[in-house]
Amino acid sequence: MKIAPRRHRGTRHRRSSEAHYRQALAEVPRPADEPANRMREVMYLHLTRWLPHLLDRKDRLSMDVGLEVRVPFCDHRLVEYAFNTPWTHHSFDNRERSLLRAVVAPLLPSSVIDRTKAP
Repeated sequence: MKIAPRRHRGTRHRRSSEAHYRQALAEVPRPADEPANRMREVMYLHLTRWLPHLLDRKDRLSMDVGLEVRVPFCDHRLVEYAFNTPWTHHSFDNRERSLLRAVVAPLLPSSVIDRTKAP
């Protein structure tokens, strides 16, 4: 008697996940004058798929202990502005958050502006 090899149980789930991922990438708005950019795709997926879960969790945990937590960088106007800014401006000095650093440079001491990102 010959036994057929077992199929991987996650095959259907993996195909479904890949299809959802391809569908999500197809939704990413891309300006006509900008070439395809992986960072734009990652930010869009983060904003539309992951961030809502994080904000929901933040709300639940903070309300559980009677805190009101604010997330000022999640203001929709700021997020839309940052998302629609050309991606070359986001890391023009080869550092993370270049645009934010340049904007707040006149307001903050250089020790804050120049420090490295903490993990």
